[in-house]
Amino acid sequence: MLTDKKLDTLVHNDAYLELLNDIYAARESAIQELHGASSDHVQQISGRILQCDEILTMGGYEKVVQRRQNH
Repeated sequence: MLTDKKLDTLVHNDAYLELLNDIYAARESAIQELHGASSDHVQQISGRILQCDEILTMGGYEKVVQRRQNH
């Protein structure tokens, strides 16, 4: 679990934010893929989106972005 103390350290790490931003971009790209996807591929794409969401949540993406904006 990502504690506030760990998050305070990571919020200043540019490489960590870049990693989370890349995962966020992959999530957004997968969402765009849904628009033209066949019904066979929707479930597969949805799984990728869920994976990205889970990683972003575990990594505290929203908190990191918010704290970076406040500093």
